[in-house]
Amino acid sequence: MSQSNEEKVVDTILAGFPSARLNVIQKADTTEFYISLDSFVLIEINDKRAKFNFPTRTKGEMHWRGILEGGPKQAGEMILRYLADAGYVVFRSPGKRIRKSPISIGRFTFCPNCGVSGHVKEILYGLPAEGYDEEKYVLGGCCLDPEGRDPEINCSNCGWSGQLEDVRFTRRKHDG
Repeated sequence: MSQSNEEKVVDTILAGFPSARLNVIQKADTTEFYISLDSFVLIEINDKRAKFNFPTRTKGEMHWRGILEGGPKQAGEMILRYLADAGYVVFRSPGKRIRKSPISIGRFTFCPNCGVSGHVKEILYGLPAEGYDEEKYVLGGCCLDPEGRDPEINCSNCGWSGQLEDVRFTRRKHDG
């Protein structure tokens, strides 16, 4: 009997996430897969979607009908990327760890405090070169914290300051 697409996605995830555990529940008309770590269910997979119980840049789920390119292996690899970005130790192949994606600041970066995009800028410390890019940087002064706790980014809309990692999963805030 051949594997379902969901089983292929699960196999790809488990191959790259060896510390995870799998629980399979067979129902009358479908099979549900629960991938967990330390008894916390991180991913729920069925024949319609994968639901993520950890932070991602997506809305927390991936519907199979919405995947336009690639197959189950690519979907599993994408989920491994989401896990890596959330800080989990996952692998592309045995021994080759997937690192977090770099964070770039731009006009679609939302402030975690006020929720406005386009106002988060990298903080430039020290004496800037003449003609530095004021659209990309805000000046942070010349005195640095010896413990290395200086903020890396700042919102020019509300004045919030923080670290690059603070905006990794930030999306627009919805009213209501």
